[in-house]
Amino acid sequence: MPDRSLLLRWATDTWRCFEAMADPESGLPTDAIDVDLDPATRSGYTSPTNIGGLLWCTVAARDLGLVGADEATDRTTRLLGTLARMEVHDESGMFFNWYDDRTGALLHRMPGGGDPIHPFLSSVDNGWLAAGLMVAAAAEPRVRDAAHLVLDRMHFGVFHDAGAGPEGVGGRLTGGFWVEDPGQPTRRAS
Repeated sequence: MPDRSLLLRWATDTWRCFEAMADPESGLPTDAIDVDLDPATRSGYTSPTNIGGLLWCTVAARDLGLVGADEATDRTTRLLGTLARMEVHDESGMFFNWYDDRTGALLHRMPGGGDPIHPFLSSVDNGWLAAGLMVAAAAEPRVRDAAHLVLDRMHFGVFHDAGAGPEGVGGRLTGGFWVEDPGQPTRRAS
């Protein structure tokens, strides 16, 4: 097991990375950034997993004294405000896989190359986001209501496939599904 100083160094480096990855206006973290952490190298897109990671990392950084309590609350409040305005799947309140990390707009083409994006809802990505929302709500009373505003509209039952899985088990959770129209599911993936 690494000693406390090594673990603190890893936590500090992780927090520095998330600080550089987060857009100062939207609060959203980017999916990728160059090793020198130059904000100009942000990828231009984010996912529910990235957002969930930033939420629990902010709580950990606050608890380790890497960021002040008020700054952590301000960052989380900004991020939750952006999340509350982002387009989600109408039926479930679930988040799609790729959004613009500056505005929170749902992406239909990848930044840079312009490859088309087929909107996908991932049970795993939304699970990481839900975990981050639960951590933030439990750790900071000042953001609890804002975190629950987003979390409480997420309905994971949309990922349940009653016809899948071994005989007699009653279905299983699917990995996600693509949507033609963000309001309606069309194809399931496992």
